[in-house]
Amino acid sequence: MLHGLKSEYSLVEAPGTLNVLSQGGVQVEAGQLKAGDNIRISFRLPSSGIMVDAHGTVVWAKEARQGIRFGKLSSAAREAIQQFISQVESP
Repeated sequence: MLHGLKSEYSLVEAPGTLNVLSQGGVQVEAGQLKAGDNIRISFRLPSSGIMVDAHGTVVWAKEARQGIRFGKLSSAAREAIQQFISQVESP
């Protein structure tokens, strides 16, 4: 899991900041989301510039931060996220 990743995303015309990215989902700062919301999220991976477009569910919300579990995610997006995480975690 990556912490401190700063990437802008847009969610139903509600911009926010993506702070944590993992294979299973993301942690974002977007105060208007609440647990149980089904959402669509798009973000660009900083190293490759690949746009990830996913559907997910808000599984927790605390203050201005929310955790989103990916639901629908293409295999190409999963692979791009996996490659990005591998690059960032490599010494």
